[in-house]
Amino acid sequence: MGITIISGDVEDPKQGSKNLKSKVVSSYKKREQDIDKKYADRGSAGKKQSAKEKRDLTSQTAKDLDLIESYGIDAPKARSFQTQRKKDGGKVRAMKLGGAVMPGRGPKFKGQS
Repeated sequence: MGITIISGDVEDPKQGSKNLKSKVVSSYKKREQDIDKKYADRGSAGKKQSAKEKRDLTSQTAKDLDLIESYGIDAPKARSFQTQRKKDGGKVRAMKLGGAVMPGRGPKFKGQS
Protein backbone atom coordinates (compact mmCIF):
# COMPACT_ATOMS: atom_id res chain seq x y z
CA MET A 1 0.00 0.00 0.00
CA GLY A 2 1.67 3.20 1.18
CA ILE A 3 4.67 1.71 2.98
CA THR A 4 7.15 -0.75 1.56
CA ILE A 5 9.37 -2.83 3.81
CA ILE A 6 12.80 -3.51 2.36
CA SER A 7 15.38 -5.35 4.46
CA GLY A 8 13.81 -4.22 7.72
CA ASP A 9 13.80 -0.49 6.81
CA VAL A 10 10.54 1.38 6.45
CA GLU A 11 10.42 3.41 3.25
CA ASP A 12 7.68 5.99 2.72
CA PRO A 13 6.98 6.84 -0.94
CA LYS A 14 6.07 10.43 0.00
CA GLN A 15 9.59 10.90 1.37
CA GLY A 16 10.90 11.16 -2.19
CA SER A 17 8.77 14.21 -2.92
CA LYS A 18 9.95 15.82 0.31
CA ASN A 19 13.55 15.31 -0.79
CA LEU A 20 12.70 16.75 -4.18
CA LYS A 21 11.12 19.80 -2.55
CA SER A 22 14.21 20.40 -0.45
CA LYS A 23 16.40 20.15 -3.57
CA VAL A 24 14.24 22.69 -5.39
CA VAL A 25 14.29 25.09 -2.44
CA SER A 26 18.07 24.79 -2.00
CA SER A 27 18.53 25.37 -5.74
CA TYR A 28 16.29 28.44 -5.45
CA LYS A 29 18.35 29.85 -2.58
CA LYS A 30 21.63 29.25 -4.43
CA ARG A 31 20.36 30.89 -7.62
CA GLU A 32 19.02 33.83 -5.58
CA GLN A 33 22.46 34.32 -4.01
CA ASP A 34 24.05 34.15 -7.46
CA ILE A 35 21.71 36.91 -8.64
CA ASP A 36 22.65 39.03 -5.63
CA LYS A 37 26.36 38.58 -6.35
CA LYS A 38 25.90 39.35 -10.03
CA TYR A 39 24.19 42.71 -9.45
CA ALA A 40 25.84 43.73 -6.17
CA ASP A 41 28.01 46.53 -7.56
CA ARG A 42 25.64 47.96 -10.19
CA GLY A 43 23.78 50.56 -8.14
CA SER A 44 20.07 51.26 -8.43
CA ALA A 45 19.85 49.78 -11.93
CA GLY A 46 21.35 46.55 -10.56
CA LYS A 47 18.79 46.50 -7.74
CA LYS A 48 15.94 46.82 -10.24
CA GLN A 49 17.31 44.09 -12.49
CA SER A 50 18.03 41.89 -9.49
CA ALA A 51 14.47 42.33 -8.24
CA LYS A 52 13.11 41.47 -11.68
CA GLU A 53 15.18 38.30 -11.97
CA LYS A 54 14.30 37.27 -8.42
CA ARG A 55 10.60 37.77 -9.19
CA ASP A 56 10.91 35.51 -12.24
CA LEU A 57 12.87 32.95 -10.22
CA THR A 58 10.25 32.98 -7.47
CA SER A 59 7.38 32.38 -9.88
CA GLN A 60 9.33 29.61 -11.61
CA THR A 61 10.10 27.93 -8.27
CA ALA A 62 6.46 28.22 -7.22
CA LYS A 63 5.45 26.41 -10.43
CA ASP A 64 7.99 23.68 -9.67
CA LEU A 65 6.65 23.25 -6.15
CA ASP A 66 3.10 23.06 -7.53
CA LEU A 67 4.23 20.33 -9.93
CA ILE A 68 5.76 18.44 -7.01
CA GLU A 69 2.49 18.75 -5.08
CA SER A 70 0.53 17.46 -8.08
CA TYR A 71 2.81 14.70 -9.36
CA GLY A 72 5.12 13.85 -6.47
CA ILE A 73 8.38 12.20 -7.49
CA ASP A 74 7.25 12.15 -11.14
CA ALA A 75 7.37 15.96 -11.34
CA PRO A 76 10.83 16.05 -13.02
CA LYS A 77 9.30 14.22 -15.99
CA ALA A 78 7.26 17.32 -16.83
CA ARG A 79 8.67 19.47 -19.62
CA SER A 80 8.34 22.67 -17.62
CA PHE A 81 10.08 21.39 -14.48
CA GLN A 82 13.12 23.50 -13.51
CA THR A 83 13.46 25.18 -16.87
CA GLN A 84 15.22 28.50 -17.18
CA ARG A 85 13.78 31.25 -19.27
CA LYS A 86 15.84 31.89 -22.34
CA LYS A 87 16.11 35.15 -24.18
CA ASP A 88 14.42 35.45 -27.54
CA GLY A 89 16.52 34.26 -30.43
CA GLY A 90 17.18 36.11 -33.65
CA LYS A 91 14.35 37.41 -35.75
CA VAL A 92 13.23 35.51 -38.82
CA ARG A 93 13.38 37.51 -42.00
CA ALA A 94 10.14 37.68 -43.90
CA MET A 95 10.02 36.54 -47.50
CA LYS A 96 9.59 39.13 -50.16
CA LEU A 97 6.23 39.39 -51.84
CA GLY A 98 5.81 36.62 -54.35
CA GLY A 99 7.90 34.15 -52.32
CA ALA A 100 11.14 34.51 -54.28
CA VAL A 101 14.05 34.29 -51.86
CA MET A 102 16.88 35.05 -54.28
CA PRO A 103 17.91 38.71 -54.56
CA GLY A 104 16.60 40.54 -57.60
CA ARG A 105 13.78 38.07 -58.14
CA GLY A 106 10.93 39.67 -56.22
CA PRO A 107 7.22 39.70 -56.97
CA LYS A 108 7.69 40.43 -60.69
CA PHE A 109 9.50 37.12 -61.30
CA LYS A 110 7.04 34.78 -62.97
CA GLY A 111 9.15 31.76 -63.85
CA GLN A 112 11.40 33.44 -66.38
CA SER A 113 15.12 32.82 -66.31
